[in-house]
Amino acid sequence: MYATTTPAAIETELNNLIDLALKFVQELQKRDSSSGTANGPFDAASFRTAINNGAKVLSHNATKLSLIAPEMSNDTPKVCVEMQTAVLHIAAVVESVPGYLGTTLQDEIRSTTCSLLFDVASLANNFLPTRRTLDTGSLNVGYMSSTGLVWKACEIVEKMSLTNGAAVAKKVKNRTALVEDAIEEVEETLENGGGGGGEDGWGDLMDQGQSSELTDAEKELAGKCLVIMKAAKLLLKKVARTVEKDEPTPPPQQQDEEAGRMLDELVRLADKTSERVDDLVGYIEHPIPSNELADAASLLAQTCAEVVSTVKSLVDDEQTLSWFDTCGSQVNKVLEDILARRIVR
Repeated sequence: MYATTTPAAIETELNNLIDLALKFVQELQKRDSSSGTANGPFDAASFRTAINNGAKVLSHNATKLSLIAPEMSNDTPKVCVEMQTAVLHIAAVVESVPGYLGTTLQDEIRSTTCSLLFDVASLANNFLPTRRTLDTGSLNVGYMSSTGLVWKACEIVEKMSLTNGAAVAKKVKNRTALVEDAIEEVEETLENGGGGGGEDGWGDLMDQGQSSELTDAEKELAGKCLVIMKAAKLLLKKVARTVEKDEPTPPPQQQDEEAGRMLDELVRLADKTSERVDDLVGYIEHPIPSNELADAASLLAQTCAEVVSTVKSLVDDEQTLSWFDTCGSQVNKVLEDILARRIVR
């Protein structure tokens, strides 16, 4: 127990905790995959143990702080100091991650850690006599809710990726979900015949009395586009499963840097695939502009080909390579049918 437990002493330690958390947030936000000081081998198991220990200490002491700080307990400064020690520990562990492991992994570790430190600062801010204005991005909530946010952030930190492949898989899965949403939209359009008016009367007003139903030829064309979109979804799912197997024990650093760049490129291509799918969906309404739709389908197919080419550079399993080749070939076959329906001007 602290000998000096005046309100001023408690306020000082709360401010120290806030300042320390935000200091490391600023440092992490300035870093990128090339600015890390660590260049040695990465021990994933040791990293996991160290980061989890720090998160557990923060979570435990966040609970203690929420119980004692509202009463201005004599133990409040001590708990604040313990949390500061945990913040220093986590910052040191994050600093130890070599930049050569990959940009996506670095980004996940930095953003996840920053979110935790933001929430720690916000929690401590709840107990100051006059709250500070913190640009943390965290919700301005009471201390009980703020404690829950710290718990949740600690859980997320404990589940952080250990490899760039795992981090890339998370990003690709996120984009796959968006592609699935777009596919559902097209399927609903085809099931409803292409009309979007429903029973509320808005469709008639928007269509100004003109039919919005897709013709049989348009439905057939939209169906072929749907095949390409579903192929793109399967492709992204296979990519995620493939790169997720990336082992935490890296090969020689130079080879690992090249693999890291290829993995990071897959994130960009997954984003691009999702965008291309959205562009294609935008043309599936009556009347379908066949030329514009063909161009959009062609761009999506090109992006799928880029995905296949990139992921194949990371794979040596013959069965997996054959799967990606087959997927690419199927996309090209369907695209040929779509391009054949272009209107010659």
